[in-house]
Amino acid sequence: MQEDGVRFEEWPVVDPTVGKIGSTWYMYAGYSSSNGPAQIAIAKSTDGFTFKKDRIIDLGGNVPDIVKAPDGKMHLYYCKDGISRSASSDGVNWSDERVVLSPSNNQIMCDASVIKKSDGSWVMYYKVQEMSQKTGY
Repeated sequence: MQEDGVRFEEWPVVDPTVGKIGSTWYMYAGYSSSNGPAQIAIAKSTDGFTFKKDRIIDLGGNVPDIVKAPDGKMHLYYCKDGISRSASSDGVNWSDERVVLSPSNNQIMCDASVIKKSDGSWVMYYKVQEMSQKTGY
């Protein structure tokens, strides 16, 4: 069932994902200005319903997914060189970047969604697209 209302509309963003760190809700979404690089917008909320813009971070990619990892840190998965991951304790400062899945030649790999299953194991769903010789996508 879809909720009524708008949660965030201060920046033009796509592909939002939401996670809670401490008592603060964080929304991460793909952001790119008309001529700028792909980045990630961060918005914050105290109630999980009304988000206010906070900042733009540049990890070199976007289309994020956020997951609380077993080590207590938040892991942000995003499209960069395939699917990359960075870790954070505070939801704002990201480190330990690494590529977790690399595409084959002539492929684009993106749109990761990471889910913890009821048995405690993890699964990642993602998109793979063949690149066209004409357009590069």
